Order: sequence, then C-alpha cells, then structure tokens
Amino acid sequence: VGAGGEDIGGDMRKKAENDTAAFIASIAKQRGRNAAWAVRAVRESTSITSDEALKLHVIDLVADGTEDLTARLDGRKVSTPRGERTLRTKGAPIVDHEMTLINRVIDTVSQPNIAVLLFLGGLLGLYMEFTHPGLIFPGIAGGLCLILFFVSAEVLPFNEAGFVLVALGIGLLVAELFVTSFGLLFLGGIVSLTLGLMLLFDTPESDLRVSFWSVLFPAMLALAIFGAVILVSVTRVMRTRQHAGVEAMVGSRGVARTEVSREQGKVFISGEWWNAVSEEPVSRGDPVIVTEVREMTLRVRPARREET
Repeated sequence: VGAGGEDIGGDMRKKAENDTAAFIASIAKQRGRNAAWAVRAVRESTSITSDEALKLHVIDLVADGTEDLTARLDGRKVSTPRGERTLRTKGAPIVDHEMTLINRVIDTVSQPNIAVLLFLGGLLGLYMEFTHPGLIFPGIAGGLCLILFFVSAEVLPFNEAGFVLVALGIGLLVAELFVTSFGLLFLGGIVSLTLGLMLLFDTPESDLRVSFWSVLFPAMLALAIFGAVILVSVTRVMRTRQHAGVEAMVGSRGVARTEVSREQGKVFISGEWWNAVSEEPVSRGDPVIVTEVREMTLRVRPARREET
C-alpha cells in the first residue's frame, strides 16, 4: 500500500515486497527473533495475537502498561552500536515529547497529495492576484500555499524529471496568455503539468505517490475548466467591437461637410468634425460610413440607401 492509501501493483509491488521482507528478516535475525514468521507476515499479511506472538518468539514479552514494561525491561541486556548495554528502567520517570505546532504543520503538509494541492492552490492564487491587482487575499493565500509546498518538498523525496515537466507545464500555460495557439499551448501545459506532478515525488528510493483519481485528476480537471473559461472569455472580448476610443468609430454614420476624395475631406460624425478620405468620391452633404481609422484620419465610404 502506497503512502496515499492506493494499491501498488506490477514490478514496483514486487520490489517493495522483496525489499521489506529482506529488511524485516535482517532485523529479526539481529534481535534473535523468528525471522521466518516475519517474512511470512510481509508476504502473506499474516496477523496473530500477542500471546501467539510471544509463543512463536516474534516478541520478547507482553506488558500491561508503561510501568509494567519498564519493570520487565530492567536488567535486560541489549546490543547497540557501542556494544552491549544493560537497561536500568525500573522506576525511571516517563517523559512525553509531543510534536510542536510547527512539527504538526510539517507532518500534515509532508504528504504527496497535500503537497500537490498546495502547489496548485498557490499557482491559482498568484494568477488571480496578477490578473486582478489589488485583491490582496489571493496573493497572500497563494504565496502561503507555495511556501508550505516548498516546506513539504524539503521533506519529501524529489524527482528531477517531474520538476522539469512541471516547469514546462507552467511555461506553456503562461505562453498561452501571449501567443495565439487556439488552446494548443494550454492543452500541452495541462498534460505536462499532470505528468510532472505524477512523477514529482516518485523516486526509486520511495513508494510515495500522488493519488491520481482522488486528487490529481479532479484538481487538473478543475484547472482545465477554469482555464477554458478564461480563454473563452478573452476570445469573446477580443471579438467584441470596441465601444470606446477612436477605433470604436468604425461603422459610425455621418455627413460629408466637404467633398471627400482619396487625398482629403471633412466629415461630421457624432457632433465632431473629422479629416476623412474615401476611395469613392463623396459629394458634400452625402451620408458616409466609417470603415477604418488611421491615426486621426477616417477612411469612409458613401452610405447606400438601405443603410441610411
């Protein structure tokens, strides 16, 4: 079973099982315990009661509590890297060392699933702050999420290939904002980011994995939907005719105050006089329609009867 609660399969399952069996067998032999049963416990998931464990020499003793345990351990000889030592535990004071608040926070965020959610939350928060300056809260929340993510990354094993894919995914998503790719860069960014986060904590030395279906898939699907909504909104804005500025005059109707030729002319539109030119000659007093704006000169054409 992986750290995220998911089943491990294939070659990784065999490797993890063999490594664990060999490790527990070496400990059992070193402590003079039942190594055969320890290996069977790993490979067959065998469970026994405390009395059975004592009978099979899987454990050394059964105690009723902390005080009973310290009394039973007193005088026992144990092997240590510095040689054999005799335990003097009878009547020894019991001191509980609980985790501090910082330790509890680190313990909570140092899980692959939590780390990935913090990373995505940080990206979303910073994106909202950059696109809507002054909101403050998304920027603070996003920055805090990224700080906690980097704290967890210091504890968790790290895969360089996963990091490269994550960086590439972020780069493609940012490039989509500046390059017209009709969503191809965005799609590539989502795929690269997904693969990168899957591999980010996947190392040969560890069986830590990000849960794909319960964490990564819903998170990336939400990110994809959010990005798609943003792209559609931006596309609509770009295609919508402007209603402010000089460019908004395209399509406006007016009246020629002088003859308008390819070189010069004057028109009256929206209560203002404008310099104008026209590919078709326009007589004074004829209605015109603006087709283009170049600097402060309007390019017009004669309005047809059905347009007036």
